[in-house]
Amino acid sequence: MTTIELPARAKAPAKVSDDARIVELLIAAAEYAAFAMDRLIKQYDEEDDQLRKVFYEYVALTHGLEVNFLFPNVTQRERDLLVALMGARNALLVGMNGLRQWRNDAQKTDHESVIRQLRERFVLLRSELISAKVKERISPIQQRVLEQEFLSVPGHHNGHTGFFTKEQS
Repeated sequence: MTTIELPARAKAPAKVSDDARIVELLIAAAEYAAFAMDRLIKQYDEEDDQLRKVFYEYVALTHGLEVNFLFPNVTQRERDLLVALMGARNALLVGMNGLRQWRNDAQKTDHESVIRQLRERFVLLRSELISAKVKERISPIQQRVLEQEFLSVPGHHNGHTGFFTKEQS
């Protein structure tokens, strides 16, 4: 059996939302996804090449499980779009946070180019989701999750970490 150990966090993640119901839903979605992924990974032994593939697809699978948990009442196409949007948003957040790390101008310019591409992808996916009018067909709590965790522009929502986790004290 293979167990994946996560590194200890250096600092507690920022608060995801000021609405306790949203926080509890996000935590439940993350716990559901982690449980499902743990069961999936335990099916393979350490020498199996398939485990490597599962590991690299872990983030995409986790996002899919979280979206399925949070939005079971939307179509599969809309859930796929939500997963793509979540991935694009998180990649943009990581890219924006990494911008400060580059020391020389060439690295910084290359990194800024990647961020522009990520931002364009995020805006395109966001527009497509808005056009699908998903927000009109979901519950008020789902609307808040959608606004705060999918549609908000990275860098403009102070409390978002990009990960659905409980705060560490």
